[in-house]
Amino acid sequence: MPQIASQSAGAGAWGRWLLLLLGLHVALGLPYIDRVPRVYNDDAWLASLGYNLAFEGRLRHGIIEGWGGMHIRFVQNQVVQPVVLAAVYRVAGFSLTASRLASVAAGAVALVAACCVLRRWVGDRGAQLAALATVFHPWFFEASRRVRPDIYAVALAWLCLWSLLAARERADKRLLALAGALAGLAGLAHPTGFVLCVAMAGGVLLWDGREKRGPSGLWAALGLALAVLPYVVYLLWATRHPEVNLSEQMQGAKSLVPQGLGLILAGELRRWAHFAQWPRGAPLAAVMVLAYVSAWCRSERSDRLMATMILLLALALPFTTVNYTSRYLVGLIPLWAALVLRVAERLARLPYGANGGPRRGRLIRTGVFGGYVGLCAVAVVVMFVRLRGADFGRVLDQVGGITGSRARVYGEIAFWLGRDRFVYGPYPLDHHWRSTVDEVAKHRFDYAVRTAWPLTASEGISRPPVRMPPWRAGYIVDTVCRQFGRQVAAFRDPDFGPVEIYRLTWE
Repeated sequence: MPQIASQSAGAGAWGRWLLLLLGLHVALGLPYIDRVPRVYNDDAWLASLGYNLAFEGRLRHGIIEGWGGMHIRFVQNQVVQPVVLAAVYRVAGFSLTASRLASVAAGAVALVAACCVLRRWVGDRGAQLAALATVFHPWFFEASRRVRPDIYAVALAWLCLWSLLAARERADKRLLALAGALAGLAGLAHPTGFVLCVAMAGGVLLWDGREKRGPSGLWAALGLALAVLPYVVYLLWATRHPEVNLSEQMQGAKSLVPQGLGLILAGELRRWAHFAQWPRGAPLAAVMVLAYVSAWCRSERSDRLMATMILLLALALPFTTVNYTSRYLVGLIPLWAALVLRVAERLARLPYGANGGPRRGRLIRTGVFGGYVGLCAVAVVVMFVRLRGADFGRVLDQVGGITGSRARVYGEIAFWLGRDRFVYGPYPLDHHWRSTVDEVAKHRFDYAVRTAWPLTASEGISRPPVRMPPWRAGYIVDTVCRQFGRQVAAFRDPDFGPVEIYRLTWE
């Protein structure tokens, strides 16, 4: 076992470390939580579901009109986060800060579960260092502050793996049933959560044969069935409404079938390149590739186990989702950190001649792993520096000051967050992500808000445009403003770019 991994902490020291880890995670998660990362449409998309469940008692979308009847009953299998947010809103009231604090809490659960799993494979000290690297990883940092279901799925998947390993060690059918239930809940947080659970379980079954196999997998299937049963019952009830179309809501914007292998491979390359922040993250990518290749070369069984989990998820994602976002890889970050630690240890043990020795080994180990953590931490610091002023509330205040609180406003989904400053929406949309002028016109909005950035992506740490772009063909907000609007105000926000407000006339 590597030197760092072989060091073991007592129960008291382990508990203190977990508290320190959680304290660091919270300390990193609280500053500028309503600004970093930059707000975009997804923050409002999920918050809307929790808001309506909390204050209307109905699981429906408060923004989208159409798309298989989402505005009547929401039936996609992403229900865990709305339930959690509804509970948060009932206690703390609705706000973007409260919404993101729930994600910080989910990130804390994921950290503890991952740390407790990794100590089985890399020892106490190794698990502590891998968890520390995970805290500072920019993608984990972003996911733990974003109002999206990814971090919930990751937390439940790591809890599932923790339960699975404990069940195999103790031959406990109750823990195996719990693992199945957690896998079901991970799938109800986001479909990729279940895929991550399967990838992790596959790695365990292939390489963890030395441990007790435990009770039959039927107990896991039973736990999974019990976890998803309430959702199935809700689904059967919700789809009785004539305007609720399960197929349309599940289909989303694209289909898996028409995509050729070339398109799939290109999309996956974009996913991984974005995950490594290529080309700026080239040094980080180099360390990750070295760690992964090393995991298969004269390595320990646990290294191959973790590498297999990464491989299985990478192979499964192209055929289980059409979204090429890098956020779906967040659940792998603790595994990458552990593999980087392992390769640092292996490099430190290589013979370096007469002038080598333990000191040089320690320097190499510290340089490789410390460099990995340092690169991650620098990325987080840059996010804070660039985005600490990105207050979307400032944009909402300016829009509300022009339109007035009673005006009906049409614009990108993110403007739903200003619902206390003006009357927002709805946003007509079908399951192909298309909207027509006629569907918008029937609502007779008073104003429309045009933005230089469509707010469909967070734009990372990019600088916002200086000028408003020309009219964009096929962009419904531009079409509405151009055909029915008269510009009454314009301003440029330093973090979101130019914004124009149009008074709409429908006659």
